Amino acid sequence: MSNRKLSVHKEHELLQKLEDAGMNEELAQAVIESRGNKLAKGVVAFIANGGSIVGAVTPDIRSAQLFRLIQLGYPEAAGMTKEAFTKLIPVPEDKEGALLVVPANIISIDKQMKLVGGTNYFSLEALRDLVNTPKTPYWIYGVENGKAMLGKSPDTCVKDFAKQGRRGLTAIEGINLVAQYPDVLKDHYIDLPGSRYGVSRVPYLGLDDGGSGLYYDGLSSSASSYCGSASCGS
Repeated sequence: MSNRKLSVHKEHELLQKLEDAGMNEELAQAVIESRGNKLAKGVVAFIANGGSIVGAVTPDIRSAQLFRLIQLGYPEAAGMTKEAFTKLIPVPEDKEGALLVVPANIISIDKQMKLVGGTNYFSLEALRDLVNTPKTPYWIYGVENGKAMLGKSPDTCVKDFAKQGRRGLTAIEGINLVAQYPDVLKDHYIDLPGSRYGVSRVPYLGLDDGGSGLYYDGLSSSASSYCGSASCGS
């Protein structure tokens, strides 16, 4: 008796969908060579949970997060082929809470917000980052999505992060967090105190008519129970 769970027709249809979404030779080989079939199991788990799994670290996290960006159309937005975009992505360190970040000089904040189904609602001319970050795709580690800081103002969170040897995520890092974990904003909104809008305002990500929106609020604004500052290891 066959142990196959998919009909030949379904296998063909699934393969076609994967290819349409950006599956290429390199990504397919990564799935095939994944130790313990971890990558394939991760994809199945991701689908079974509605695309909302947050940050389980596996040796295949590069392939998994890269696949997500290809699925969203990042290579095309960068004016690159999928193969050229793949070559830009570095191998992450063996650390937990890893997040792949595509900087704004490669794909602008406006474009990345559209890729994640959202809208930027302020002028980028007044936006600045408090930290120097690479001009090519990079990884950040120990990422916490802000849930641990619910009910605290961004100003208070920044002070807490300094004591913990951490820093707030920048606006572009927050967008990349939502790119990988699109359901996070259904749980809570995310302050991004690694960036500033003007002198004393902080960008944040929230929901707008079902899609995400990039807004700003005061650095010392009264804390809310549904918004928290996201951070990473410094």
